Amino acid sequence: MVRLREVSDGFREMVMMSNRGTKLLELCIQVQADADFARSPDGRELSTDGGARYRRVDNEAIVFGYERNGFHPETTVSANRPALLECDGLTFTVRLEPREDWSAELRVEPVIVRSEGRIPLAALPDAHSVGGRPEASPSLDDEGEAS
Repeated sequence: MVRLREVSDGFREMVMMSNRGTKLLELCIQVQADADFARSPDGRELSTDGGARYRRVDNEAIVFGYERNGFHPETTVSANRPALLECDGLTFTVRLEPREDWSAELRVEPVIVRSEGRIPLAALPDAHSVGGRPEASPSLDDEGEAS
């Protein structure tokens, strides 16, 4: 099993499996997921402010959210392969023949919910000023180019 991550305005993780044996492999791969809305953009602690946290499975993704006084961030977790989605993670059922490969891409995307809809965090005009956000890391597609 190999796992590769790309972190930028959320993150993407590739999970890859290979059967190098001579027998069929049947696997159940579970990926746990959760979100932590610890602070608001202005630095306030959210754990004790009375806001409402929620999680649900919606539209082929797990949605984690927080809402209080108009501040409404969400994080979605989804995959490019069929999986059983539950509020605490994803489960893949994998059947690998000898010399067969399998992979799945997991995507974690932060958004802000506003009256005009769900806006990706990176698309907000002030996204780069909140918390001194670092530059994006090298892409998974930039093999060997990072120094």
